[in-house]
Amino acid sequence: MNENRTALMCAFARAYHSENAEPPIFNDYLAKRLLGDEEYGMIAGSLTDGISFFKPDFKGDRQSALDAAAGVIAPPVLARSAFAERSLETACLIGTSVYAAIGSGYDTFAYRSLHRPEGLKVIELDFADVIEDKLRRLERAGIDTPENTYYIPAEQKMTCQTAVRLIANGFNSRVKSFCSILGATQYLTVNEFSNILGIIGRLQSPGSSLVFDYHCSKDEKLVSLAGGAGENMQSIYTYLEIERLLSRFGYLIYEHLNAAEATEQYFSDYNNANPSRPMKAPESSAYCLAVKKL
Repeated sequence: MNENRTALMCAFARAYHSENAEPPIFNDYLAKRLLGDEEYGMIAGSLTDGISFFKPDFKGDRQSALDAAAGVIAPPVLARSAFAERSLETACLIGTSVYAAIGSGYDTFAYRSLHRPEGLKVIELDFADVIEDKLRRLERAGIDTPENTYYIPAEQKMTCQTAVRLIANGFNSRVKSFCSILGATQYLTVNEFSNILGIIGRLQSPGSSLVFDYHCSKDEKLVSLAGGAGENMQSIYTYLEIERLLSRFGYLIYEHLNAAEATEQYFSDYNNANPSRPMKAPESSAYCLAVKKL
């Protein structure tokens, strides 16, 4: 595996769930192709061998071990992905024409034609090595990049140069836009997150949307898992802190879900069909949709 292990693990979580769940909470039917069979098998083997980390008292065969490990890593990814794409679908119905995914990783929204509204411009922003690796994977898998899809290599921190590149690709105050920051805020300091909000807030037009997830409490298992992948969790927020931070940059909270609400909204169909293997959104996470003030 390459060094971007967290993003690859997220892609595996979406792929494994989409392949094995009925009905899926979130159906990313391209994630396995993007990983490729060899890397998919390597990650599956790593999770199976590490089952004692996920389930210390586990007893069972290797397939059951993989199911159990996937059941731990998948819910955070599925919850935020479902929340973001459902919110984007609604935003497109009311005139959104540009979608910018900040820290896009190995997300496949741009390539899933059944989900992408006609004419929607998609901008993926991530580190240059991640984008280069993703483009290689797309080519290897035979997945074409649709028209109106653009890639922006980002600096270690978002800067004015990042803003210039976003503007050049159509993300600006002349159009209604949608922005996602998924699985990232916990790895940013408050100042780093504020900087991103400041840049996005200056570019988005009134009525545009911003969606993100954040940690509202500490989950030691997720902290340890992230640390093993070379990521250090930095920030935990209360609802009031998020509300104040968004207000500084001209946003109002339009929808906010805690773990129980996200589980009810997105996991119910799966849980009803799979009572012996229920899933729930992690207690440590919350999900926020904010709208730029008119």
